[in-house]
Amino acid sequence: MTRDELYQKLEAAVRADDVDALVSLDSEVQSDAYRRTAASECKRAVSGLKDKKAASLIIALSAELMVLRDRTAVLLSIQALRRRLLERRTEALEAAQREQKFCGVWQRALPYKRGNFTTFDGSLWVALRDTSGSKPGEHPEDWQLCVKR
Repeated sequence: MTRDELYQKLEAAVRADDVDALVSLDSEVQSDAYRRTAASECKRAVSGLKDKKAASLIIALSAELMVLRDRTAVLLSIQALRRRLLERRTEALEAAQREQKFCGVWQRALPYKRGNFTTFDGSLWVALRDTSGSKPGEHPEDWQLCVKR
């Protein structure tokens, strides 16, 4: 895989929120084949040097630096994606928590949202889904008993 291909795959994985693809790219960047590709790119850059020992050292160090830079890009992408996914999950959990509220004594005319609590006939009930006019105890798909009288 060339560096251009790596960065194209990296961008695609980030756009798709695909952590597994990013982890796979990290493994590929650490592979011997990728290191050889990096080394061959570096060889072209120093092909005009007369001192072969210095050129060999420059190639090795440059290739290792290239691999480290590419791996850093992949790992930073993984970290950013995981952070973004956790933020989305946190927002969803907080939104669900906001729906949990006590609405007092059950009234036929009031709409109840999923997670709302109400009392009916001395017992505490929670709405399992958005409902209106459905009496607690008569529709098990709408209400669950929390505390029995």
